[in-house]
Amino acid sequence: MDLAKKEVRIMMVVLQSEEHDDTHVFNKETLGNSEVVGWLREKNIVLWGGSVGDSEGYQVAASLSTTAFPFLALISLTPPSTTSSSSPPSASVANGGALPTTMSTILRISGLLPPQALLTKLSTALSTHVDSLSRIRAIRDTQLADRQLREQQNSAYELSLARDRERARLRREEEARRKAAEEQARRKEELVERIGRQKRAWRNRQVRLGLLPTEPASDVKAARVSIRFPDGQKVSRRFECATRMEGVYAWVDCRGVAAEGDSQPDAEQQEEKLLQGYTHTYGFKLVNPFPRKVFMCGEEGGTVGEHLWPSGNLIIEEDGEEGSGEEE
Repeated sequence: MDLAKKEVRIMMVVLQSEEHDDTHVFNKETLGNSEVVGWLREKNIVLWGGSVGDSEGYQVAASLSTTAFPFLALISLTPPSTTSSSSPPSASVANGGALPTTMSTILRISGLLPPQALLTKLSTALSTHVDSLSRIRAIRDTQLADRQLREQQNSAYELSLARDRERARLRREEEARRKAAEEQARRKEELVERIGRQKRAWRNRQVRLGLLPTEPASDVKAARVSIRFPDGQKVSRRFECATRMEGVYAWVDCRGVAAEGDSQPDAEQQEEKLLQGYTHTYGFKLVNPFPRKVFMCGEEGGTVGEHLWPSGNLIIEEDGEEGSGEEE
């Protein structure tokens, strides 16, 4: 029954009683006739047979109100009640026609019939329902095509929506990367600018507070040091032997710096705040040219007397890493 509904095919039900005298003759001479078998195959009939002696056959016989055997019935889908026999398939669909889901009996035959008489009745009954089945198949095909079209449209819509979402996601990611790069560049610029202000404030403080080593008097033990700058200028001056090499580094770094803000308390407070947590780094090295020796600054650097007394030559080598050191 489900197969006949799904494929819009005619279903033939054959019911028999094993106790009936015509059963053997009907099976051998009528139902088994080659022309009858050929007609069933040609018309693509769905065939079901059963005995009323079995529970399933008995239930089918009761549902078809069968009283005489052998019994044969043709069952088919019928068009919607709102569709006239003259209405084309397109009109049926347009009027809301749907594929019927109920099966109706279109032919009932009871008793023994010769093969030709049976074929005549079967062909006559089938011919009266050819148009109905054609309309039903047309409705089914139209609905199937509409469903496939909707599925294709939905699939295309979902694909387009997924592409739009992917493009939107890529735009958001690109925008986030751009903003992150801009923010990183802004922070780097602010950091470089802040460190530059801190360096200037540190140098200004060294000069303003007189923290740089001054040239000692002639009676103080001192070393005469000649310093060559990267621009080729050479300066010679005396440093007290007790001066630490850190002081020489500071003097070189602050050379040419003029004190500012020495009479402005607010400026000094801002300078003090700016230098909180700041550690000054030098972007150069003091090097003895021959034999080559790099003098360290800080506690491990020692004093002028240990390295340069009574006299010494220094050249300034810029390490080129001041910017990266400042950022760190």
